[in-house]
Amino acid sequence: MDYLPWLKIETKYAPITIHHLLTHTSGLPGNVSVFLSDPAAKHKTGFAPGEHFHYCNLGFDILGRLISELDNRTYGESIRGRILQPLGMNATEPTINSDIRDRTAKNYMAYHDERPNPRGGKLAEAPQLIFEKGSGSIASTAGDMGLYIKMLVNHGKGAKRRVLSEDSFKLFTKPYIKAEEFSPTASYGYGIAVDQLDGHTILRHTGGMVSFMSAMQVDIDEGVGAFASINAMQGYRPNPVAMYALKTMRAANANQPMPPRPTPNPLTRIEKAADYAGVFTAPDGRKLEFTSAGNALFVLYKGKRLQLETTAGGGFLIPHRDFERFLISFSREKGKDTPVTEVSYGADWYANDKYKGERNFSLPKEWSAFVGHYRNDSPWIGSLRVVPLKGKLRMDGLLPLEAIDSDTFRLADEPQNPEWIAFLDVVGGKAMHLKFSGEDYWRVESK
Repeated sequence: MDYLPWLKIETKYAPITIHHLLTHTSGLPGNVSVFLSDPAAKHKTGFAPGEHFHYCNLGFDILGRLISELDNRTYGESIRGRILQPLGMNATEPTINSDIRDRTAKNYMAYHDERPNPRGGKLAEAPQLIFEKGSGSIASTAGDMGLYIKMLVNHGKGAKRRVLSEDSFKLFTKPYIKAEEFSPTASYGYGIAVDQLDGHTILRHTGGMVSFMSAMQVDIDEGVGAFASINAMQGYRPNPVAMYALKTMRAANANQPMPPRPTPNPLTRIEKAADYAGVFTAPDGRKLEFTSAGNALFVLYKGKRLQLETTAGGGFLIPHRDFERFLISFSREKGKDTPVTEVSYGADWYANDKYKGERNFSLPKEWSAFVGHYRNDSPWIGSLRVVPLKGKLRMDGLLPLEAIDSDTFRLADEPQNPEWIAFLDVVGGKAMHLKFSGEDYWRVESK
């Protein structure tokens, strides 16, 4: 706050430090703009700084603006002068804009961006982007990323000079907090995940844009690293490719045989598919019947046997136009390794004969105004749908919402989740405007 006095943060906890921003432990929401549309609005923290890991692009956007303030030049000029030029990364741009579009590989995003995208779904060419934030605006090449990896394996030393001192590199790569969204064994340093692979220390990270997905893995003990990128947003990062390249180089250094190739992951392969088989009944008597065969799961629907597909996130897809808007989500009785008892699709809920709980639910009358499809046409944001499920509201049929007051809810998938939703401008019994952690969405009648 001493350097960015205009930054508006509302918190009941201790002050946020640079350490908290670098380690994604600030308690701030993850994917909102520094400057909100409401000039009076303030960013809200959801937990005490340092207590939890919650990936926060907002925090790195703030850090980019801090760099610009302290270095007395734009963020892009700072990155070019302090990192790219000393490393000889001459083909790399520190910000994304229309001037580099002709040099950029043609890239793609989901054709239908307002619904779950199948792993093999139809793609459309992505629009032009202008992006200049510290949360990730680098446009680079495989060759230049090799130079960056060389700097990492040399502990901050580049071809022309150091960009990090040895002491700074130790701070950069110190594991400060567990970061299991990278892997069960990963922790997070200062802008980099720190992991272990076969007893070696690995620096790793991924990056996702509107239409590019990348992964980097660097073995700083072995002195090798790999970078992989795909020019399409399909919901996953190419981590298996980067990790296999890393293992291959390590084997070559040790004069050992090539490691086995990664096991293919077909989109229809569902582990323990038999767990989900059975007949599930809705409160109004409608039924969904699932059958399994090995690692395949099927639903019997309108006289057809449809095979379910896996997705990059949680839930499954049913390849039928009646199931395009939401994922199919199964629930177990009491968590992992207990029987599957429920299945839902959007607002539709079904249970099998193993389910012992309540089967009829009522939504508070005033909450019916909040149900609907909300949209922001920014390619970074897109759509979200709020549906009633078992007497509560859920975002996209998956994430539970917990009421804070009459029109504001928090995402309750984790106790420490700092993200929140507010419903505004109720007209004719429908909220016309939604704020997601401060970002604006507007109601559309499209289902």
